[in-house]
Amino acid sequence: MKARQTFVALLGLLMLTTAYAGCILLPREPTDDPSMNIYRAEDAADTANSNSDNVLIAMSWQHAQDGISWAFLTVKLESGDNVYDCTTDGTEECLILQDGSDNASWEYDERLMLVENGEDICSSPPCMIGLYLVYRGGQLTGTSDVVVE
Repeated sequence: MKARQTFVALLGLLMLTTAYAGCILLPREPTDDPSMNIYRAEDAADTANSNSDNVLIAMSWQHAQDGISWAFLTVKLESGDNVYDCTTDGTEECLILQDGSDNASWEYDERLMLVENGEDICSSPPCMIGLYLVYRGGQLTGTSDVVVE
């Protein structure tokens, strides 16, 4: 009988220890923490010119746990002394084009294109474009500058 009690006690201790060590996978609550998401950006391979509708930058997730909501994401471009806001609805100088199915979020497997929207952001390439992506007050990890040809 004593051996059985010792076994049950050790088994309970083992279960408690592994749970605290993270060895037992418990269901996790959904999170809005994008700290595990890393994006990459590159020249969109469109030849920039003095028009105001150039496709400037292609973006995708290099690593993403989940997509993130556009409602909490701010995207800005910096070119020279100017800063431009980017939105998915076309109300700012830079338009974000999506290829995913959910227009409310940047999905984990989605590719984005940043396009001039009536503003000549890069008229004489090569242009060094700074990228600033802020989600819920924290800057996302990823490419900070892209040379647009």
